Amino acid sequence: MSEIKTYEVEHSGRGDSGDTYTFRCPECGQEITCSSPLSEWWDTTCQCGYKWSVSVVATGQKWD
Repeated sequence: MSEIKTYEVEHSGRGDSGDTYTFRCPECGQEITCSSPLSEWWDTTCQCGYKWSVSVVATGQKWD
C-alpha cells in the first residue's frame, strides 16, 4: 500500500455532509473534495488512484 499526504487543505464550508475540505493531489493535480467524517457524498479517488480522506489534527508542543 502506498500513501501520500498533502498539507495544503482548505476548509471549504459546512453543509449537510459536515465540514468540507478541498485540496489537490500532489501527484496528478486533481482537485478533491472530502467531508469530515469521511462521507460518500463525493468520489474521493483521484485520477492516479489514491482514495483520499481528511483528518483534522491539533498538536501542541512545549519547549522546556
